Amino acid sequence: MKAKPTIIDVAKRARVSIATVSRVLNGVHVREESRARVEKAMQHLGYRHNKIAHGLVTGKSGVIGVIVPGIVGHLYGQMARGIEEVVMAQGLHMVIVTNTRNAAEEKENLRLLLERQVDGVIIMGSYLNDEDLLTLKSNVPIVFIQRENPPFKSRYSSVTIDNRSGMEAALQHLLKAGHRCIAHITGLRRDGFERQKLFQEIIKRKNLCDELIFKGNFTEEKGLDLAGEVLRHKDITAVFCSNDRSALGLYRSLHSKGVRIPEDISVVGFDDEPWTAYLEPPLTTLRQPAREVGRLAAKQVLTEFSGEAKTKQHTVPVEFVERASVYKINL
Repeated sequence: MKAKPTIIDVAKRARVSIATVSRVLNGVHVREESRARVEKAMQHLGYRHNKIAHGLVTGKSGVIGVIVPGIVGHLYGQMARGIEEVVMAQGLHMVIVTNTRNAAEEKENLRLLLERQVDGVIIMGSYLNDEDLLTLKSNVPIVFIQRENPPFKSRYSSVTIDNRSGMEAALQHLLKAGHRCIAHITGLRRDGFERQKLFQEIIKRKNLCDELIFKGNFTEEKGLDLAGEVLRHKDITAVFCSNDRSALGLYRSLHSKGVRIPEDISVVGFDDEPWTAYLEPPLTTLRQPAREVGRLAAKQVLTEFSGEAKTKQHTVPVEFVERASVYKINL
């Protein structure tokens, strides 16, 4: 087999010193004429810079690792896109690995990234605790997005959406529209449990009708199944769904039963998935600024890597998006 070209071969071909080739590879300023000759020589020889070896020497790989739970959906995809925008703007790259919301698998994924000398790690929806991370003896910054079981005080930075402000805005909108008997289709994991707790708190504070809680799981199928239970309570005029996918299933079932949205039942979702604006009627919902969440996490991990920032807990507000799925019964 033909031997791979080396930095020495590039230097000979370009008629420059090895040091000059090294400067070009490391982005250090050299004369434009020299740079052009080195780049032309690399192209002619088919030279590929060994990033791994370079990282072992410099201690920097130029790569940020990202761990995503399960298959990347719209929200996680937008978060990843936000991370990529910040990382690429700094001339770096990112590598994504997925898991199945399993702490042991997640820890192994993290170990894999650390062994590959990444400069930092961003973990979405993590089930790991601080003790799990300490056993890895990592000295690179780790930032969490929507951590599932956050400790009261963590040594690691995180980015979280503000469920409280979103729930307050959504329920206040329903109250202003005259709704007093509001049901809630719940969700899973930290966000689902937190939204249910906030729903119950606000309902009690506003002295509304008894809690009407229907156990969901963030899926369209469960929203579809729960429509019948919702309709058995004749006083219900509105349903707050813990996410848009639950609302989609509810929509489908209510339409099939001849129930009008919003005249008979008003519906509010959470997330603002791209298709919510094209439902009939368009869904009133809460928009997660997923891309901004990703950007914020990337900025935090990069500033920590540069030694310019300490750990910080960020909370990002959600945006209320009013559409046509809420009926004003008090007019």
